[in-house]
Amino acid sequence: MLEPKEKRPKYIEGVGWRYETEHSQKRRRKKHRYNDVATYLVTIVVEGRKPVFGSINGNIKDSGRPATVLSPLGVKVMNEELPKIHAIYPMVEVWKPICIMPDHIHLIIRINSPLPPKKHLGTIVGAFKGGVSRAWHAMNDRLTADARRTGAAADRWHTGAAADATI
Repeated sequence: MLEPKEKRPKYIEGVGWRYETEHSQKRRRKKHRYNDVATYLVTIVVEGRKPVFGSINGNIKDSGRPATVLSPLGVKVMNEELPKIHAIYPMVEVWKPICIMPDHIHLIIRINSPLPPKKHLGTIVGAFKGGVSRAWHAMNDRLTADARRTGAAADRWHTGAAADATI
């Protein structure tokens, strides 16, 4: 049996000391240009796998049709954040169906013509994630303000009660 490799901290300028991460799976092709015409399957996972996009309702044993019920954030992502990708990058399409699960999203992204210089798939995904984060913070700030006004618990996103809130 192989002994686990000892992790050693590494100093990163402007960041500080961090442990090096050894990825067990290499998901990116070496020397592939992620700004050319291609179709990609992208999965984006919420940090800590928190179910902020919704919840699964139903049971295979009972109804045979479990489904994701979107939270207000999930609805905002579906109706506002995803369409922004094509609005900002007209050469990029997000194919339907889009699969939003409680703690992750599966997308099929098609780049129909080369992206502008210094832009690539990672730029698009990063901008989308930033938009989702801004939407979450805006909604969380609003829920916190509502909680202060009503005296309710401020941490409703993490308990799942946010799915009952309206936008």
